[in-house]
Amino acid sequence: MPLPSINADLWILSRTTLALLVFFRTAGFFLFLPLFGNADTPKQIRFYCTVIFAFFVVSVSWEMPISIPENLLRGALMLIAEFLIGFCMSAILFIFFSAMNMAGDIISRMAGLSLSAVLDPGTGDQIPVLSQFLFLLGVVVFLVAGGFETLLTGYIDSFQKIPPGSLFSAREMFQSILDILNLSTVLAVRVAAPVILAALSVFLVVGMIGRAVPQLNVMILSFNVNVFLALAVLASGLGFALRYFQDSIPLLWTYLFK
Repeated sequence: MPLPSINADLWILSRTTLALLVFFRTAGFFLFLPLFGNADTPKQIRFYCTVIFAFFVVSVSWEMPISIPENLLRGALMLIAEFLIGFCMSAILFIFFSAMNMAGDIISRMAGLSLSAVLDPGTGDQIPVLSQFLFLLGVVVFLVAGGFETLLTGYIDSFQKIPPGSLFSAREMFQSILDILNLSTVLAVRVAAPVILAALSVFLVVGMIGRAVPQLNVMILSFNVNVFLALAVLASGLGFALRYFQDSIPLLWTYLFK
């Protein structure tokens, strides 16, 4: 494409500004992206993927008009704003997938399996095995449902809704985060609800037996029964839980790209 004859330096500066703004938004977007943003993912891979994806976004939005900052302070604020946009989008995704971690943690505590923990590479903390299991199942359902393609398409379209360097409503962004927090909490409770009811039933029966026959040490027996019943209920209702998780994905797009 030939450079404009009026002011080639200004045109080059505007395209360089566009590339920097896109790179900073992409860097914030990849910060908490499930699986990709984990601490065990090499930093070099994350950096190269960010650069490659930002280059692709710049190539498809090359003709997009961009306002050149008047000074360095204005330019720094524009870069920070772009990073925050990508960061908020990444945080919404992280909170949504954390629902499965939360559900696994609730189930583990109700079943007495909270001591069986593994290292979560995303946060570096010890989490129950069921939390990691449900989280990975959620990621698989997300990928099978075409969520990754929709995510990338929606992210590229976000540059049309919020052009680089333009003003955006921080209130709407934070409201989306609050909405996804509410959705994530409801999703976690509904996924864990059958196990919660089963565990409460066991506690009730054990309490009644212990009250009726104090000589029996029913608490020791209840641990094994509680674990077996919780795993059986989880296995039988896992398909319904994953279906509900899949049905919640359209709400994720509503909060993420509205």
